[in-house]
Formats: sequence, structure tokens, C-alpha cells
Amino acid sequence: TQYEIELKIETKNNVNFSKKELIVMKVDTKADLILKDIGYQDENGEVLSVPPTYIVGANEEIRAYLRGVFLCSGSINDPKTSRYHMELLISTPEESILVQKLLNLFDLNAKILSRDKGFMIYIKEAEKISDFIKILGANKAVMYFEDVRIYREQKNKTNRLNNCEQANI
Repeated sequence: TQYEIELKIETKNNVNFSKKELIVMKVDTKADLILKDIGYQDENGEVLSVPPTYIVGANEEIRAYLRGVFLCSGSINDPKTSRYHMELLISTPEESILVQKLLNLFDLNAKILSRDKGFMIYIKEAEKISDFIKILGANKAVMYFEDVRIYREQKNKTNRLNNCEQANI
């Protein structure tokens, strides 16, 4: 590997999304070097509020960054059981603004709300959520989401037509 380190892998309960476990990879040596390389710390060891521009400079880097943000702090409601909703919970205002800008580069119409634990970036439009899943590269999830969305739209259309027919009778 590039850093020649050993990872210690553990699992623990996820406090943000209670249904899953987290896999924690611990690095005992060269952690500062790795954190500097990935743009998390500056040369003085201070945590950066936003990543350097070279981390999110090109389209593929932006997609990779958004993928990481989603894996760390994101969720999408199951379209079968509830309304369409995607959210990311970000701790700092600077990073939340950056993530919103990156999402909106793809015309996703992401919005920010201030919460007790940080800043929630959310998308409520089904088509935009589908586009976000495509950006992440989760093709099976896109197919599932689109299948459910099409089914729900058809069901709603049929229901509206029935209601109109009943009202006209």
C-alpha cells in the first residue's frame, strides 16, 4: 500500500442511523500524514473546515467526495414507505455550504437547514434524488428507486382518474 500501515477494523453501533452498524478502520501510525494527504488537516495539524480545492477540483473528484459525505452522514428514505427525502448532516457551516454548492453543480436544488447537531442539507424532489443516486454511482439503487417511483406515479394517476370519474358520476 501507499502508506505501509496496518488497519484495525472494528464494528460499533451507528448513533446517527440506528438500523446499521458502523465499520471503523483504525490507523495507529502515520495518521497525521494520511489526514494531511486527504485534505483533512493542514501542515500544523489543524482540522480544515473545507477540503482543499484539489480534492474537489474535477467532476470525478466531486463525485468521490459526495460519495464519502453520503456514506459518512447521509440517508435516503425508502420510497416505498414514505415521502421522497435525502439528507446529509454536516457539522460545520463552511463544509455544509461547500457540499450544497457541489450538489447544485449537478442541478440538484439542495437546501440547507440549521439543526442542533449541525446543518442538514436535503433534497425532496424524487427526480433530483434519483439524479443524486446516479452521481454516487449506485446503479442498483437507482433502478430500485426509479421502479418504485414509476409505480407510485402510476398508482397516483389511476387514483386521480378514479376520483375524477366518481365526481363526474
